[in-house]
Amino acid sequence: MDTTAEPSIDPSPGPSLGPVRVCICIATRGRPQGLLALMAGLSGLELPAGVAAEVAVVDNNPEGSPPGVVAEARARCRLPVTWIHEPRRGISFARNAALDHAREIADFLAFIDDDETPTPGWIAELLRVQRATGAGAVIGPVVPRFAAPAPEWAVEEGFYACLGSGLNDGPEPGDGEAARVCSSANALIRTALVGGADGLRFDEALALTGGEDTLLFAQMRAAGHSIVYARSALVHETVPSSRVRVGWLLRRWYRTGNTDALVRARGGTGRPRLLVQGGVRLTAGTALAALAVLSAPRRPGRAMRRLYTAARGAGMIAFAFGRSFEEYRTIHGA
Repeated sequence: MDTTAEPSIDPSPGPSLGPVRVCICIATRGRPQGLLALMAGLSGLELPAGVAAEVAVVDNNPEGSPPGVVAEARARCRLPVTWIHEPRRGISFARNAALDHAREIADFLAFIDDDETPTPGWIAELLRVQRATGAGAVIGPVVPRFAAPAPEWAVEEGFYACLGSGLNDGPEPGDGEAARVCSSANALIRTALVGGADGLRFDEALALTGGEDTLLFAQMRAAGHSIVYARSALVHETVPSSRVRVGWLLRRWYRTGNTDALVRARGGTGRPRLLVQGGVRLTAGTALAALAVLSAPRRPGRAMRRLYTAARGAGMIAFAFGRSFEEYRTIHGA
């Protein structure tokens, strides 16, 4: 991660924030080891004076997690923990349950995934940037930790990092700058904007496809709320070996193309234009990937970067024909 650029806002912690209430929201299904590691990590958070935090775990396992897992998760976290069971399968259902809970008890909600762990200053940095900008949401970086050795090209090209900018969308933003890629893997949101009958919600039609967070943040921006980036609000994601594969990357990029087309369609882009946009990406990406293979056969990351464009184009075309990929039917990690 590039840390050489000067931040655009004052990097100092500033005076105490108080009183501020933060609800840290976690959706979990089928990853007890990841959840337990996350709960232990949350115990190490360094909260600013006047900030109170608690944790809401939304259990998306059909029968609920085993009692032993629930008890150990509570024991590992020094913060108050509320356990919510959402039996309807899908990330949208789980995250909407978190929105509704957080709206009732907190000023801000912070999303983090059950395969991630935060750095000690995670919440403090999100709040610092929010206070400096007044943003509706703040996005932080997600940096991978590989469970097994990863190919050099995958690490060098940053295919597994989420630094507020897409692979082909320029450098990592500075503090307080617009986050060009928005994910609920690391996000702080004002609860007044979400949940309940009158707030923004995750689209439940996307419960198994994913992309529900991309759409929600797009709707937030369309409603006039800014979404900015906090470079130092860092979390680490554990990347299992099942994801360190070319096939998984191509499927993920295909799905993000699906989501991109969905957001564009909700904004008024018609099917013919989506087909053209997707076709251009698919054709150009494929051609450039072939050229990269010929010109730099020992640097597969270059070809993969072009296939990123091609796969997203294929996803856009698929959406235009009414097809979607249910990425969240498969659980990676433990």
